[in-house]
Amino acid sequence: MAVKGLKSQRDQGEIYQEIKQQSSIALTKTGLKLLDSLAASFKLSRSEFIERIARNILLVFEVNSKDLVTLELIAKSKDINLSKAVEQAIQLYNKTQNENANKSS
Repeated sequence: MAVKGLKSQRDQGEIYQEIKQQSSIALTKTGLKLLDSLAASFKLSRSEFIERIARNILLVFEVNSKDLVTLELIAKSKDINLSKAVEQAIQLYNKTQNENANKSS
């Protein structure tokens, strides 16, 4: 992923101060399409999407279909994309967890 104002150079890390190494993963056609779709929804390349998951920069949660439908409805009602609705849901969850932790202290 390029950094604005800097020219990309081979064998020099731009974001993480280290270079990325080529690797290979095996996915089904469906899995690859879903990965590409998810990465695109965050406006990231497939490689950067996986990098951010691995570094816990981008968190992945397993949700059941009922929760996903609820988030999709919330996103539509607020006229935002699904990833933004998920981000807001995570922020609300974290806030609730922090408040509960403070009450327990």
